[in-house]
Amino acid sequence: MRAFFCPGCWQEFRTDVATCPHCGLGIHKVLKKTDFVDRIILTLRHPERDKAIRAARLLGQWRESKAVEPLRRLLAETQDAYHAGEVVAALGKIDTPEARSALKANANHPAQMVRWEVRRTLGRMGIDVPPPNSERTAEPEQQEAARDVPQAPRPATPTPLSALHPYTGWPFDEAEAKRRQQETARALRIPVQKRLHLKQGVAVRMVLIPAGEFDMGSPPTEAGRGDDETLHRVRITMPFYMGKYPVTQEQWQVAMGSNPSYFQASRNPVDQVSWEDCQAFLKEVNARAGRDLLALPTEAQWEYACRAGARTRFSFGDSESGMDKYAWYSAGFGEATRPIGATPPNAWGLHDMADYLGEWCADWYGEKYYAISPEDDPAGPECGRCRVVRGCSWHPIPRLARSASRRWSQPTYRFYDIGFRVASPIGRDETKGETDEKSDCECARAGNP
Repeated sequence: MRAFFCPGCWQEFRTDVATCPHCGLGIHKVLKKTDFVDRIILTLRHPERDKAIRAARLLGQWRESKAVEPLRRLLAETQDAYHAGEVVAALGKIDTPEARSALKANANHPAQMVRWEVRRTLGRMGIDVPPPNSERTAEPEQQEAARDVPQAPRPATPTPLSALHPYTGWPFDEAEAKRRQQETARALRIPVQKRLHLKQGVAVRMVLIPAGEFDMGSPPTEAGRGDDETLHRVRITMPFYMGKYPVTQEQWQVAMGSNPSYFQASRNPVDQVSWEDCQAFLKEVNARAGRDLLALPTEAQWEYACRAGARTRFSFGDSESGMDKYAWYSAGFGEATRPIGATPPNAWGLHDMADYLGEWCADWYGEKYYAISPEDDPAGPECGRCRVVRGCSWHPIPRLARSASRRWSQPTYRFYDIGFRVASPIGRDETKGETDEKSDCECARAGNP
């Protein structure tokens, strides 16, 4: 049954009536005199969170100056940090003197995540706001005097995951990607990079991917796009870890006791594995860990991780000339895989997402799914015949190396141009993982992927 809400008191009623049964407001008369923009402004107070957030985004996209005061009041009143973050983003896009004043007034907002978002937004406007006294670095004289004063221990409890809200700025550059990784890692007290040990000294290297939003798919004007790449906004609501490289033959051998690859070499990515084979690998690793440690990434997680803030055709730009640096096949290395990590990483620090092998994702494939998928954490259709494959391979076809390119195959399909990489949710015992701060060169010299 459809629910109705009074725009005056926001009480719910179940029948489309002319007068609110709770406060007596003449609903039809009010709405008849209210233009479309004002209706969207009224929706900022909608009790359903998704509708209120969508209203804030629309007002920001329209740069609607008369929404500044309602947004300012909402920012001062809301207890929802995520909702507040969306309001901050809207004020930043409107960017009038009044909007800037509203942001400055909240530079010391009581919620830390909102405070950070306000300062980031003002920073992008070229406005430097000093931190509050509680966050300000002491002057040298104060630091000297404080050495003799007993200090309270630093809280050992990390910020709860539920208290973090996804970053809203998109697109962003490599410096911002690194800053988000460091900020998320500090808040959760977890490493940006870590190793998940299998056995016999073999480990999977993982990279922290902060929560955020992005435009998934491709614009109609993008060269080489497919009809199934409808452009739409997606929000990844929780940070996660992503495999720094595709799973290697050595890692598969240690876990499964065999090597099915056509291109045999321990440091090359494993190939000729089906989606169902990948599930067997994950089941084995997770059974040894005693928890759901690893999974295939969703298609949305994969593209978000691949783009790393880039809106361009490829994670490294729009021009195919960049393939000579970022992909094996364009440099004349032939139709075969090569050892992992030989091409430059993207802004997150992930390697080999533009070449090497296609990579299985968790989702069922749906040609029209993008048109109906939820905005938050889409996980694909509930059923289907084929699973999603993302990324290019050693095939010399640049359009397949685009960040938005989609492929699909039946779950039992095996071929020497498909492998996979793993993702890992962030759990309560995350700090037990081993921090991995070695450089790529050091790890390459050690022969450990």
